[in-house]
Amino acid sequence: YRCYSTATITVTSAYDSSGGGLVDWNYDGTISQSYVTGDVTVTTSNGSRDAWAGGLVSDNEGAILNCYARGDVVASGGTATSGGFVYINQAATTITNAYSTGATTGADGDAGFCQTNSGTITNCFWDTETSADAASDGGTGKTTAQMLTKATFTDAGWNFAGIWSILSTVNDGYPFLGNIARAYTIPTLFDDKGRVPKGARVRAYRNDTKRCVEEQLIDEYGNATFTELPLDVDVTFHAIWGGTT
Repeated sequence: YRCYSTATITVTSAYDSSGGGLVDWNYDGTISQSYVTGDVTVTTSNGSRDAWAGGLVSDNEGAILNCYARGDVVASGGTATSGGFVYINQAATTITNAYSTGATTGADGDAGFCQTNSGTITNCFWDTETSADAASDGGTGKTTAQMLTKATFTDAGWNFAGIWSILSTVNDGYPFLGNIARAYTIPTLFDDKGRVPKGARVRAYRNDTKRCVEEQLIDEYGNATFTELPLDVDVTFHAIWGGTT
């Protein structure tokens, strides 16, 4: 829940080989409000073996909800197959409100979203232009322009009130998970009498609701690091020490 990976994943084996951008095998678990931006490359050096690659997950045997994968996905060697979001979605499993954009490569099969689907895929999309793939076993292919349009997703029932956001300046204009925080360090703070002292409290307030979302302390260098700041709204910082703001 609320996880992400920006890492480049490379898996190489002389046997059957598989990998996903977040996890390889989702067995009876639930992955929710998570994303991947790194590329995935899976290779087997044995011509009689298999290589499977998925942008978020290689093998889904659970539930995936409100997630996306942005990286390129490559499977090579032996029997090589890939999916922009998942390689395989097993029977009695679900993927809901998800999308992928990465280019997919597999000599024996590649799909924009899912290579093999025996479960249920609902309200999911992939970018047919960036993936260079018009086919998928589940999901709906959209042009880049459509993928950058909020109505594509709201018409499918995606929640843009509390889960998703879309801004032209964030995530290349694709939908992003607005309630996943990013770490941010504010630089040295000064008031009219000098630097804000070590140990002073700094609070971050959302500009839209005026609600405090996080409080941290100034360190010895005059900085404060926040880990729960939303991406989709502006925030204002207030420093408090000695009974003054």
